[in-house]
Amino acid sequence: MGGVALRVEKIVKQFEKGILWKNRIRAVDEVSFQMSENEVFGLVGESGSGKTTLLKIIFALIQPTLGQILFQGEEITSKDSALLKRFRKKAQIVFQDPYASLNPRKTVRPPFTVAAGMTYQKAIEQDHKVEETMELVGLVPWKRYLARFPHELSGGERQRVGIARALVTGATFIGADEPVSNLDVSIRALILNLFQNLRSRLGLTMIFVSHDLAVVRSLSDTVGVMYRGKLVEMARGEEIFVNPLHPYTRLLLDSCLLPNPARERMRNPMIETHVGLSWKGQKSSCPFYARCLRKETVCLEEPPKLEGVSEGHAVACKLI
Repeated sequence: MGGVALRVEKIVKQFEKGILWKNRIRAVDEVSFQMSENEVFGLVGESGSGKTTLLKIIFALIQPTLGQILFQGEEITSKDSALLKRFRKKAQIVFQDPYASLNPRKTVRPPFTVAAGMTYQKAIEQDHKVEETMELVGLVPWKRYLARFPHELSGGERQRVGIARALVTGATFIGADEPVSNLDVSIRALILNLFQNLRSRLGLTMIFVSHDLAVVRSLSDTVGVMYRGKLVEMARGEEIFVNPLHPYTRLLLDSCLLPNPARERMRNPMIETHVGLSWKGQKSSCPFYARCLRKETVCLEEPPKLEGVSEGHAVACKLI
């Protein structure tokens, strides 16, 4: 891995609901981390924990309420249109639903679906780059797919088209928003292997969002766990799977079934007494307090901060 590619500093995103009485919700709450070149950062958590909102902020699709993001030393949270144009040539997103992210009235053929981000290049350059990229993502023979509409492609093929569209501009920073959640198990494995191969061949830096820790484990160098808009644990490599410290991380791991039936029957998973994600609760305490089985009086005093407990491992819990 090289130098620092991305620095996220105290990002906050607040939404307001209601007409007469405003209900303010912090979808992202003071999140900070950094990534190196050619690193894959896995972001996991329940639905509604703020993962996709954070991803959209990082890729300049929505503006944060507070905080700043630096990509290769440039602040992309500024409203400088020239800077954002340069950034978007380097940074692209692969969306969760490949069918919804493609235009149903357009074929794969340039200058439509795959080459949508290449309007600044000549037609002959587009054709060459599209051919090269489609072969790279496994759409071979590539000419076979050009005249097809999205509904004529399988789920795995649509996702490969989505990946090709992200790479065809020469992007080196990729955000993947649960790209395999809509695919069956066999196709899921192929797409994950494709991401791994692309990362090795092209030197990609990636943020991989998922609610499934098992999926993130196969791909990520660093894993961050989000709950109610906060990063509650972050660790390198296998550390977060071998030594989970935050009760919420343990809860996520216990929710994953083991592929070995004998081991699955023998384990003793954590069972929570309160189920459901609610944005209401103790404003001045740990956000996980209502669901935590280890909670104590000290947890009510003030929100815990994400602090390092060992090299490459940080957790936001006062009981650690």
